[in-house]
Amino acid sequence: MAVYTSKPILVVFGGYLDSAGTVPRFTSQGAYDDCVTFAAEVNEAGGNATMLHLPAAGIGGK
Repeated sequence: MAVYTSKPILVVFGGYLDSAGTVPRFTSQGAYDDCVTFAAEVNEAGGNATMLHLPAAGIGGK
C-alpha cells in the first residue's frame, strides 16, 4: 500500500453506473464500489485518495 500513499490519487466516474456492459462478470457499479474501497484503504494508510462521481457532484452529461 505504501506505493499508493506517496502521491495523491483522484478517481473519476461519470454516470451510467447501472448500465450493462459487454465484458462478462464486469459492471460499472462493481468497478465503482471497488474504487471506493481502494480509496478508503489508501486514506486509512495515510494517503490522499479522492473519489469523484460526476453526477453526485452535480455534473451531468447530455
